[in-house]
Amino acid sequence: MEVEVNSSVQPDDTFSATTKKRQSWQSFAEYTIVRVNVGACIFYLLSFLAYMQHVEWREKSDHRHWAALVGSFAAASLAVLCKETAITALVICALYDILKALSGFHDKMLDNDFWGTPLTDSGSHGSFRPLCVLSFRLNHLLGGFRPFGYHLTNVLLHAVATGLVLKLARQLLAPGWGPAVTGALFAAHPIHTEAVASVVGRAV
Repeated sequence: MEVEVNSSVQPDDTFSATTKKRQSWQSFAEYTIVRVNVGACIFYLLSFLAYMQHVEWREKSDHRHWAALVGSFAAASLAVLCKETAITALVICALYDILKALSGFHDKMLDNDFWGTPLTDSGSHGSFRPLCVLSFRLNHLLGGFRPFGYHLTNVLLHAVATGLVLKLARQLLAPGWGPAVTGALFAAHPIHTEAVASVVGRAV
């Protein structure tokens, strides 16, 4: 009796797509964080060099010192963005491990778009928002489908955003009513209704 062997299956194919999806998130964090931190260091260095050039040209009354200052600010901004990306990656990985340990959480969050359709599907919306979906998972873990927790999270996030806007306004505007009006306008502006009142609006 002859047994037909499927030659399309290779012995080295044990590291399948399923295995890849279950790779350690610590490895992913290290992969991401190391590279963005290197990028941050490079941008910090460029920012420093551009600022030194700004100082030199300003002493010589060279009008190009403004361009150097803008370049220094842009490089510093990119460095901060790299650092924030590293922190975000670390937070996502940590929360992922916590939820997986507590509730059997699986990695479909990284396979599907915001609406639950596989990203590889032709009908996918393409909206990849893993941190937002992760916050919904955490809400469900703590309170199931009771709406109070979801709405409370939206309100708290909006309060944090309002506080940051108020802090920025105090740095940019003169002391007085300006920062308070700015914070109040941001907090109560109708354009934020969907993002706060609607649970799914958290992704906005």
